Amino acid sequence: MLSKAAAAAAKAETQYDLSQSMLLFLISDTFTLAIFSLPFTLVYYDYALTFPAEVKYIWRATHFRMSTILYFFCRYALLGNVLYLLGIAGKFNINHCNSVYKFVGAISVLGRAAVIIVFTGRAYALWSKSRIVLGLLGSLGLACFILDCMHVPGLVCGGPVGSNIHIVSFLLTVLVCVFEIIAAALTMWRSVQALLGPSKVRTNTFYYLIFEQGTLSFVFISLFTTAAAVLNARTPNGVMERLLNAFSLPLTCMLIARFILYLREWDEHKLKGSQGGSLPEHAVSTFKAVEHVANSIIDDFGEDPVVLARRGHDTDTIVEELRLEEVSTPTSSNDSPK
Repeated sequence: MLSKAAAAAAKAETQYDLSQSMLLFLISDTFTLAIFSLPFTLVYYDYALTFPAEVKYIWRATHFRMSTILYFFCRYALLGNVLYLLGIAGKFNINHCNSVYKFVGAISVLGRAAVIIVFTGRAYALWSKSRIVLGLLGSLGLACFILDCMHVPGLVCGGPVGSNIHIVSFLLTVLVCVFEIIAAALTMWRSVQALLGPSKVRTNTFYYLIFEQGTLSFVFISLFTTAAAVLNARTPNGVMERLLNAFSLPLTCMLIARFILYLREWDEHKLKGSQGGSLPEHAVSTFKAVEHVANSIIDDFGEDPVVLARRGHDTDTIVEELRLEEVSTPTSSNDSPK
């Protein structure tokens, strides 16, 4: 009798432990899915906020520009993350999941390529189209793009991964971090020169807002990518590490897309300012020259803040000199004898 009672108690305890284990598994799986969903929710919430600006500055643009393609790659490459999230949730079988991962990886290549081009173009523009900056960042960016393309065929949902893919993935992570850190450092350095130089950037201008947003965004992106890479290298299978690694590119694309919209808004303000007609002839000719240069491809990424601050300082000097001449020059009525 006691043995039957003990067996029944043991069976009940086993069933309880099994149910508890299943419950903990479901809770853990649901929690993991919820954690992974939060970043993508933020990304699409940001898309909803910036959609009116996208319609105004992208869809209704009067002429096509290269930054339009980059914007689409940054913004709409994020749609692949929905498939990535479904793969994490186990909504695909192993064969379909591997295909989905490769498809998401291919879309991510376009998004990362757009980020690399914007980083390179922005630094190139800020440094007055320096060939040294273009050569340095261009070579690193090209290496990142090639490694990214080599990385896609080895993407799998689970199971063993070849050693070559591990090497390519490691090199890609390191090079992306190096590229973003160098680009952010160059942007920050030029920013400091513009803010502390003899012809300072005015802190009350719209250009300063764009200038500040670009600098802060690039620095934040480089720090976030580096932190995600370090954590992922220490604990490759950790939930938080996988979260940061999965969120790194979507966050980068989101900030770059916002930055492109800021640049488009700045172009509109600059165009309105050049057509205002309230400036003297000397200043208007300067703005016309700027507008002519702005038609080139690289000016989609802004202008050198040091040169722009110097130009604004020279324009203010011309305006002040003309005003003083008007005040000091006697009128014809005062010169005529009475």
